[in-house]
Amino acid sequence: MLCAGALRECMKKLGIMGGMGPAATARLFSRIIELTDVETDQEHIKITILNNPQVPDRTAYILDETKESFVPVLQEMARALEQDGCEVLAMPCNAAHSHWRDLNDAVERATFINMLAETASLLRTLGCARPGLLATDGIIRSGVFHDELAAAGLEAIVPDEPFQRQVMSTIYDYVKAGRAIPEGLLDEVCDHVLERGADSLILGCTELAFLGIPTRYKGVPVADTIDVLAWRSVIECGAPAKDLTAIYA
Repeated sequence: MLCAGALRECMKKLGIMGGMGPAATARLFSRIIELTDVETDQEHIKITILNNPQVPDRTAYILDETKESFVPVLQEMARALEQDGCEVLAMPCNAAHSHWRDLNDAVERATFINMLAETASLLRTLGCARPGLLATDGIIRSGVFHDELAAAGLEAIVPDEPFQRQVMSTIYDYVKAGRAIPEGLLDEVCDHVLERGADSLILGCTELAFLGIPTRYKGVPVADTIDVLAWRSVIECGAPAKDLTAIYA
């Protein structure tokens, strides 16, 4: 077993491509700390956070509502973090993962964590087969989360249009707008996808982590993509991680 000093020498530096939105970035940082299984400050990983709230809207670009692409801005952020010595990159935005390959190709040495693929892997480990995907119109339209779930042998269940409008309203009219979030705001949507046969739920937009939905909802696991990204960030950087699957027991 490595001593603390040797462990620190082996750990990689994490770069967080943040600002989408700022609250999600702060939550990722907090969850990384909470999911690192250590006893001293010095055992935590080094992190550089590049918080850029001016990244163009990802959903608007995916839906062709704007021609302003978010990809070049994120590529520059990835390169800046790599130049700062970051060897692992984490991006707490599901919709931006629609172009994750472009971001991965923008760096030469750093490893880019695919939050969507890691979430699919976690759900497969938990024995799930048909997760209900709560996400922006952009992530659903792009099909990128569907593809990652399918690659893991899982079938995505998405809300019907009236319920999907509720998801979008929750994200943009409440969380991103900084308004107080009523308790149980998305319960009706969660119930709807469970009735359609979902055996788990995915909080497929990082803003949904602020709704207070428990890790199990009416008996099924609720995978928070921020938690998954935080957990994998700890592991990829070589620090001891707590058992994320234990929270779903």
